Amino acid sequence: MKTIGILGGMGPLATVDLFQKIVLHTNAKNDQDHIPMIIDNNTRIPDRTESILNKDGACVKELFNSCHRLEKAGVDFIIIACNTSHYYYDELIKYTSTPILHMPRITAKKVKKKGIKKVGILGSIGTMKVGLYQHALKEVGVEYLVPNTKEQNMVHDLIYKGVKAGYYPKDGFGMEKVLESLKEQGAEAFILGCTELPLGMENYPWEYTWIDPTLELAKEAILFAGGTWI
Repeated sequence: MKTIGILGGMGPLATVDLFQKIVLHTNAKNDQDHIPMIIDNNTRIPDRTESILNKDGACVKELFNSCHRLEKAGVDFIIIACNTSHYYYDELIKYTSTPILHMPRITAKKVKKKGIKKVGILGSIGTMKVGLYQHALKEVGVEYLVPNTKEQNMVHDLIYKGVKAGYYPKDGFGMEKVLESLKEQGAEAFILGCTELPLGMENYPWEYTWIDPTLELAKEAILFAGGTWI
C-alpha cells in the first residue's frame, strides 16, 4: 500500500483526529493490513486565518517545509489536516512533486452524492472569507448558506477559544443559535469546515446532520492508498 503523509500541527488535536479516523475506518484484521503513515506535526506554521486576513502569506514557507520533509521521508501522497490551509493548495502543488488531496472538493462531492440540496457552511473566518467551500460547492452545483458576521464570530470563538484552548462552555459560545438560524433558512446539513469543529461538536448534545470533512478526507486517503474503508 501507498504511504500517506499527514501535514499537521494546525492544531495538533485535529491532526490526531485525522490519523485516528484513518486507522478506525481502515478495513484491517492485523497491524500489517493498516496503511503506513508519516506525520509532520508542524506547530511552527503561523495561524492560517491571520495570514489570509493580513495578506502576508506568512504560513506558506512552513507549509512548504512540511511538504518537503514528507517527500524526503518517502510518502506517496499528502493530506492536510487543516481546511484553511487549502487556500494555498495551488501554490503547494506547483512546487511539490507529491500529489496532495483536496479536502473541500472531496467534501463537496460527498454532499452532492448524499443528495443534499442546501447545506450550511461552518468554518474559521479565514476559510469563510476566501470561500473555500463556497467555490467547491458551486463546482458540484449545491446551494449553500453561511453565517452572518455576528454568527461567524461565534463559530470562530468555538474554534479558537474553545477547541484550541481546551475550553467548552455550556452555551458553546452561542453556536446552537447559529445552527438554528441556518436551519430555519433551509440548511439540511452542516459542513464542519474546520478540522477543530468535529472535535468541538463531540462536547455538545446538539443533533443535526453533520458533514465531517476530516472523515471524508480520511476515507478518500484510505482508497487512494490502496485500502478499503469500513
